[in-house]
Amino acid sequence: MNNSNLCAIEVKNLNYSFDEVNILHDINIDFKKNKFYSIIGPNGSGKTTLLKNIAKTLKPYKSTVFIKDKDILDLKSKALARKLAVVPQNSNLDMDFSVQDIVLMGRRLIFRNFKVNQKVIIILLNRLWRLLIPGDSVTNL
Repeated sequence: MNNSNLCAIEVKNLNYSFDEVNILHDINIDFKKNKFYSIIGPNGSGKTTLLKNIAKTLKPYKSTVFIKDKDILDLKSKALARKLAVVPQNSNLDMDFSVQDIVLMGRRLIFRNFKVNQKVIIILLNRLWRLLIPGDSVTNL
């Protein structure tokens, strides 16, 4: 079986309302493994609400979001963090962390060996962003 066709994240009939205003209505999306996606739309169209439902920052009302066929509502926070990471577009950082520092902070939950993590992070960053220098400050991206 071709791994690139596997569904990493599946959204089935996602509905989300806030203060009786329907923001998301019957959203169905399959995110395949090893693919990049863009979610575009005007301000207020529900892009952030969709991502927050996928990340379980906002809880879907029923079983609608699945990561590798597992319902996110059944996953504890630590188990979800092993499968999914979210980096917000805007963040208020008081410290001038490097990109590598931020990524290492997220991986600390899973792996305790700093040297192994450091090597893995550099390899991953090089694969994702050929022009990105791991020591660059996140505030300068």
